[in-house]
Amino acid sequence: MTARLTHAPGAAQRSAGRRRPTLGYRSLWSLGVVCLLATASGAADYAAAYLEAGIGSRGVAMGGAFAALADGPAAAYWNPAGLAARQGRALAAGYQPLSLDRTLASLSGAANLRGGLGFGLLWLHAGVDGLQARTNSGEVYGDIEDSENAILFGLGLAPAPGLRLGATVKILRQSIDVAQVGESTANGRGLDLGLQYDLREGTRLALVARNVPNPILTPELEWTVARPSSQTGTSRDDLATELVAGIGHRPVTGLWLAADGHLGGPDPYAAVGASWTATELLSARVGLSRIGADDGMGSVSAGLSVRPMRSEALELHYAYAQDPLDDGARLSMGLSTRF
Repeated sequence: MTARLTHAPGAAQRSAGRRRPTLGYRSLWSLGVVCLLATASGAADYAAAYLEAGIGSRGVAMGGAFAALADGPAAAYWNPAGLAARQGRALAAGYQPLSLDRTLASLSGAANLRGGLGFGLLWLHAGVDGLQARTNSGEVYGDIEDSENAILFGLGLAPAPGLRLGATVKILRQSIDVAQVGESTANGRGLDLGLQYDLREGTRLALVARNVPNPILTPELEWTVARPSSQTGTSRDDLATELVAGIGHRPVTGLWLAADGHLGGPDPYAAVGASWTATELLSARVGLSRIGADDGMGSVSAGLSVRPMRSEALELHYAYAQDPLDDGARLSMGLSTRF
């Protein structure tokens, strides 16, 4: 039997990646699926590419230019130093239906009870629906279950006025279960370091190092790949190390302008964004992401936050962005509360 990867009809059929190879030996099948789903996750050439999608509609709506402005539960992802930016407790939940039948969901919380020390916890889940395993003649012989999870533990502290430092530890778990072959799994880890510095009133600098190389939390995924006859193989995929430099500036009350530059990874790029608090009820955001990636001019994003009770006790978030993997839309919906 020769196995090949297909998907549910329509646009979703392409979500397994732009390549759809036919493999002559089922013993190589699981390893091929691992490579395909890594491509499908984020159109990137490195492991755990789904982490590049971003969480929280605020950052997504600003094109990802959020390193200097990150605070609350989302800071564990964007810049852990932001966990020390605001005092209080907060919870947030988000859901992103992506193109090609991909989904990304998150649940996060943060606590900063004294102002100088903050903690954050984030769970991120990604997956692809409708993947099917077929014979070379096109006959379906089972499904392919894909699950990608990340748990982030963040810590932020303020050692001096205007200066905030932070660290995030990432624990990763992925699984690909192929009918008649078995489940391939991967475990990984990573470390992010962050800094925010208030240069002066209304101007903030930021620096984030993602997947910092170190001997304890080596940034990689370790795969155990299922093969026929109860055999397994192993492989390792590196997590891309990236440096993000950001700046945020508030020219007038209620308006923040921000820009981030990304170095490292497969393709350096920049992002710019703006956030305007129009009233106590409404905030609006726009952004331009991935400027310079693949020699492109970037893609437009926009979003809104609504506070039904005119306070941060409850906020509803929405963002729209273009999907870098396909021509479809990338939506982000969220709910957050502070108490």
